[in-house]
Amino acid sequence: RQNMMGGEKRIAAINSALAELQGSTSVASSLHAAVRMLSRSTALDAARLTAVHETLERAAQEVDEAVEELNRIAHESEFNPLELERIEERLFSLRGLARKHNSTVDALAELLVATRDKLSVLENQGAELEKSEENVRKTREKYAENAQKLTKKRQKTAKILQESVMAELSALMMGGTRIEVSVEPLSESAWQAEGADKVVFLAATNPGSPPAPLAKIASGGELSRFMLALKVAMRDLRSTPTVIFDEIDTGTGGAVADAIGKRLAKLGETAQVLVVTHLPQVAAKGVHHLFISKKVEDGHTRTSVVPLSPEQRGEELARMLSGADITDEARSAAKKLLAG
Repeated sequence: RQNMMGGEKRIAAINSALAELQGSTSVASSLHAAVRMLSRSTALDAARLTAVHETLERAAQEVDEAVEELNRIAHESEFNPLELERIEERLFSLRGLARKHNSTVDALAELLVATRDKLSVLENQGAELEKSEENVRKTREKYAENAQKLTKKRQKTAKILQESVMAELSALMMGGTRIEVSVEPLSESAWQAEGADKVVFLAATNPGSPPAPLAKIASGGELSRFMLALKVAMRDLRSTPTVIFDEIDTGTGGAVADAIGKRLAKLGETAQVLVVTHLPQVAAKGVHHLFISKKVEDGHTRTSVVPLSPEQRGEELARMLSGADITDEARSAAKKLLAG
């Protein structure tokens, strides 16, 4: 709008200049009149008049050119009231937008660029969301495919494993126990990196009883024997060179402990077996006997592991049988265990 008002003033100045140049007493009229008069005069020096005549003629020509240029500029800069009205409406609209967006008119251009950038991000987010949803769909299909393959392998291996565990339980005086390895499908919301199955060990420890989760129905001694049978069975499946049992005989004793010791000794024929035990029936079945003890020295607890000689081994087994006071009967029983 300011530019339009400034243009209006310039047009007025141009028109005034044109009026002065084109009026009856204008510079242009006077120059042309003087040229005509000199063209008819012969009274003065012809050579000097010729020079003056040429100068006035050039001046008249330049004035005519100036008038022509001013007319052209005035025409190009012609004031248009409708254009001013359009500009004022535009300015009113811009001020309204500035109030709406808590901004100034001058800052609207930057706000427009920032808004367009935000809109572009939102539009791209829609495309990215569709892309992500497609990736999720493909990933789910791939997961389901691999999970199904894993389920089939688990079902096949479960049958082999339960048969192997049943065979081991017979040697551990649990021949009447029936073991089942159940591979149950999980709901999709419970799918994990390990697959879409829940593996449950079921057992019926008494004839005629329905299988139930082993952890709920088995006693401590039964759980110990089951864990031994399971580890041995898995060792056979995996061909593990070394097997470690930490108090696998917990909750057992007597004939059951003796059966566990025998099974561990049998396993030791084909693998390295390390057993931590407090039962002499189990310790007596080992090829080597290591005595583990702890004591406090200078405020620090130290653990020592000492290999026992045959004589020391007999004494240790007798101590395990009778306690701190070792009797002759305990020594005799220890010898029988070692001989057995």
